[in-house]
Amino acid sequence: MGWMPITRIGRYDVHGVLGAGGFATVYRATDPRLDAQVAIKVLAENWSIDPDIRRRFRTEAVLLRRLQSQGSIPGLIEVHDIDETDDGRPFFVMGFADLGTLHQRAGRQRWSIDDVRPVIDALKVAVTAIHDTGVVHRDLKPSNLMIRTDRGVVRDHQGGLLKTGERLVVGDLGLAKDLTVDATALSVAGGTARYSAPEQLDPARTVDHRADIYAATVLVGDLLRGEALDELEPPIIAALDKGYAEQPDDRYDSMGEWRDALLASFDVPPTPTTVIEPVGTVGVIEAPQRPAPPAPATAASPPPLPSPASSSVRSKTPILAVAAVVVLAILGLLGSRLLGGTSIIGPDSIVVGESVRYRADAPSGSEVVWTDWTGATIAQQDLQVQARLPGTLSFSLSIDGGSAESKTITVVESASGPTIVGSAEIPLGETTQFFADISETDVSHFWINGSGDRIDTTSLFVTPSGPESISISLVSIGADGIERGTRRTIDVGS
Repeated sequence: MGWMPITRIGRYDVHGVLGAGGFATVYRATDPRLDAQVAIKVLAENWSIDPDIRRRFRTEAVLLRRLQSQGSIPGLIEVHDIDETDDGRPFFVMGFADLGTLHQRAGRQRWSIDDVRPVIDALKVAVTAIHDTGVVHRDLKPSNLMIRTDRGVVRDHQGGLLKTGERLVVGDLGLAKDLTVDATALSVAGGTARYSAPEQLDPARTVDHRADIYAATVLVGDLLRGEALDELEPPIIAALDKGYAEQPDDRYDSMGEWRDALLASFDVPPTPTTVIEPVGTVGVIEAPQRPAPPAPATAASPPPLPSPASSSVRSKTPILAVAAVVVLAILGLLGSRLLGGTSIIGPDSIVVGESVRYRADAPSGSEVVWTDWTGATIAQQDLQVQARLPGTLSFSLSIDGGSAESKTITVVESASGPTIVGSAEIPLGETTQFFADISETDVSHFWINGSGDRIDTTSLFVTPSGPESISISLVSIGADGIERGTRRTIDVGS
């Protein structure tokens, strides 16, 4: 018998799937008694027989309810009901966020400081309220931050991330930890790798509220940099670096301190820079203000890399002797880079799963600092690059504290990678199943849905809730332990 979509859970009428993960599925539904839209989270069938998983699932609902009962938190999702399906799977009913997630709204583009300010403020309020009750969220990420209509919210800036009449809401406490019950080391490592603090990846280490500060910092850094990892002002970089420090003791002590430091870094004027004239002329150069961020772009068309700012020259008095000294000094310091060369040595394209080393063309003894596509900095002569999905990767290199040079490489699919089997177009609101075609030598595989969540299932169910195309990925793990993946963009029909 084929898969049949769910139309009813308890007394609630189901209209579609809002999201799905390895442990649970969230449905959009209506409460017929109150004529209200709700979201229903249902534990996956394969996990419903596990007593520990059932307990953790119920704990999420209890935590959310307890947090709201101790005082209204506008930025935290509400729980209205908890029950079981006819086949014994637990579910709980939550408030509905009608405007989707921050992940869907933000995409991969770079957002301005004014766009990001309200996100920082909203995170500070909601996450502080969670921490004040002794709870650590442990899975803060854009797909767990929802946007809902709230006419009581008024904003000065009418940007694209959060507007007047919109509120950011924190949800999904499935990995939350109540430190008032057990403040010892966590028994289960949890979280999404991109946003997980180092201590979350080691079950033997203790995790506290500063893990959420790490995740919130990564999230804000992604919004400010965009997919192309655009350069930020030094005060902003310093504020972010403290937020995702390796050791918890080196991070901010609270979300309030985190918020104040970030906003203060936004208000520091740009640092003037010296611009050197073309060969043959010398003059006094006026350092330009940093240009405004590029206009929002689609995920398929990321914002361009920042180009060196131009400036106007106040005076141009040719002084050949001085010019010669300047040219020789520049040549000694920068070598071929003065002539348009590059200080990053390596190919412009790589294959998924291939490990490629990029070298810095720098004199011996130079301070070499790379910034990879995650925003992490690596102080080494070489940068090791390995990608698991096709697309593009951007990273940058700074030598002796100089301006960062960026490089974007193309990642092409591997012939040894998997294939996604399924329709190239899905009607709006219709659920479609996709299958994995992997090599016999692959040991396992997993999916990455349109929200960026990893899903460890044999096949993947997709239900479009809007007219936008959907991107899904399939990653296979070979016998060599290397992850090789593929991407598929699915068009949404009417």
